[in-house]
Parts: sequence; structure tokens; C-alpha cells
Amino acid sequence: MKKKGRAAVQEFSLALVACIDPPTAVFLQNGDLVGENWGFDEASGRWEGMQEFVVESAAFERACRGQAPAEETVDVRGPGGRRSVLLRCIPLPARLDLVLAVVEMEEDRDDRSALQSSAAELDACLKRFAAGDRVRIARIDPGDPLAGVKRSYNAAVESVDHLLALSGLFAPPR
Repeated sequence: MKKKGRAAVQEFSLALVACIDPPTAVFLQNGDLVGENWGFDEASGRWEGMQEFVVESAAFERACRGQAPAEETVDVRGPGGRRSVLLRCIPLPARLDLVLAVVEMEEDRDDRSALQSSAAELDACLKRFAAGDRVRIARIDPGDPLAGVKRSYNAAVESVDHLLALSGLFAPPR
């Protein structure tokens, strides 16, 4: 690609990726990086070999070869170990010889499951509270994703108990 043409393509690429939230980059089909947004630049600093991971992926190859969007879930190394990412490669019009690569972190299934379980427990407590049951959550795991919310729930139940005791409405019988 000629120098002037490459500059125009780079300008176009930067404008395009700046509008996209997840880490995104534009590559020539030969693997050269043409433009990236701040998210891709930041991810490249956190994850080892981000550019290589994109260019060497099966999704990138399929997008280049078939001129059709492709996606792939891959593990990458970074701080805290390996993470799963979803890579979407979208070929831009054939004349441009470009592939748009969008990288999205996949939520860890265990984290999602723990959050759903914790939310279900909290939902059940709130429904019992609304029905008049003022029982606190007895055991709150510090690793629970909603531990802070559950502590706030317990504090609210305690405040209601305190207010009711002060007003004498539900004071213990004598």
C-alpha cells in the first residue's frame, strides 16, 4: 500500500475504532496493525502478545480468507493468570484489505454463577423482609460478590428493629 493511501486508511481506521467501546483494532490482512482504540492499547499492555494473538487466531484467518465475520474464544495470559476473551474479526470491504478485530472479556462462569446465587439469596431475604420477617442474613462470606449489599441489608434490618423498639410498637411483652 502506498504511503498516502496507508495514511488515509490509518485515519479512517482511527476514526472507526474510536467509536467502539470494547478493545478494538484494525489490521491489514498481512497482520500489520493500522489503528487501535484506547481499550486495545490498554489491553495490549496488560495481556502478553495481544497483537500476535489476534493475527494468529483462526477467526482472523477465516475473516481474511472468507471475507465473512468470524469469532473465536481464546485464553490469553495476563496479570492474575489466564483469561478467556471473545475475539470477533470483521472484514472491511475487500478493496481496503482490512480486518476489524474486537476483543471482549468473557465473564468467568464461576463468577457469574456466584453472583446469580448471591442475588437469589438476597432477593429471598428482601421478599421475607417485605412480608414482615426481620431476620438478618446470618453468615456473609467475605468473598461473596454482594457481601457489601448484604451487610447493608443487615444494617437496615437492625435499624428497623431499633426504631420499632424505641416507638414501643413491638416491644417485648412484660
